[in-house]
Amino acid sequence: MEGLALFHQDRELALRVMAKWNGITDTETAAHAYERGQWMPRKPYPCYEGIDNTFEMYDSNEMRKYKPTDFYDDSLIRELDQSDFIDSFYK
Repeated sequence: MEGLALFHQDRELALRVMAKWNGITDTETAAHAYERGQWMPRKPYPCYEGIDNTFEMYDSNEMRKYKPTDFYDDSLIRELDQSDFIDSFYK
């Protein structure tokens, strides 16, 4: 969570980290990667809509044995969110 918050809040730090750990030294490529990374949610809950869409796309008798919630556990992120732990990184 802290790393994600730093990414969202400190562009220069994020660019230095990408250079060091990912070898992205070209400034244009790094800037593009950073901008694309802004889509990452600050609270990374599972993509509920995507899971529901997958169920629709692959509708079958086998899939109907399951519920979307059988494929993820969002209890940890929910607990962190409800405790304001995540929000504490953005204040």
